[in-house]
Amino acid sequence: MTIDDVFKLYRFIVNTAQSGKVTPEQFNLSAERAQLEWYNNQYGDPAEYQPGRPIAVRATQSTQKITDNLKAFLKRSTLAVDSDGKVSYPDGSTVKDMVDGSTLPAYDHISSVRFSFVKQVKKVCGDVVTTTKEKPLPMIDDEDLGGFLNSEIVYPDKKKPIGAFYDDFMQFYPKDLGRIIFTYYRKPTAPKWAYTKDNNGRPVYDAANSVDFEAPDVEHMNILALMCDYASINMREGDLANWVRQAKMEGK
Repeated sequence: MTIDDVFKLYRFIVNTAQSGKVTPEQFNLSAERAQLEWYNNQYGDPAEYQPGRPIAVRATQSTQKITDNLKAFLKRSTLAVDSDGKVSYPDGSTVKDMVDGSTLPAYDHISSVRFSFVKQVKKVCGDVVTTTKEKPLPMIDDEDLGGFLNSEIVYPDKKKPIGAFYDDFMQFYPKDLGRIIFTYYRKPTAPKWAYTKDNNGRPVYDAANSVDFEAPDVEHMNILALMCDYASINMREGDLANWVRQAKMEGK
């Protein structure tokens, strides 16, 4: 559905339960929050974490359905490691991909960190064959980092590098690692029902400047249910809240 289709349906549902009209600003605020809640729910509901079961029922790529829902947000990038072994998180404005020079969308959740392992093998005939493989790069807790850096046995090198997460950068050892392959989930673009005004001052849908939901079409009703949930709380409307609960139970 386009954002206009969702707006019309939302307005129809909500206006049956209240007087007055839904404004574009109210709709856009609700739509942005609902899409973000839907997006975060794909990773697993924090309320489902329990002792003895540290993983929630839902998690990224745990099912093909969730993989399909989130594939539009999964970004593969090649990032430069600076001379101090640091890599800034993609922020949507300053961090660029090493391969194509494109500005990377803002980082939200990690998927994986890998590095290119280059190996040269000298054959009997004297030829040297170079192979490059992508290998997982372990990201360890900061409290464990000192043990590796002070070890003469497991000190990180280009064959077995390590990294750690900090507030606005990732730190890698050895510091001259050069580059990493960083796959991550970007932040969703906020949906927007844009409009102009007619001669009577009423909002008219502006398709050119509107932004549709980035979630798959089959998930739009689930997002709409979340939007109506917000409306039912705001209006203290029992009938609307009951519809939302029924919609969630049926997976609409």
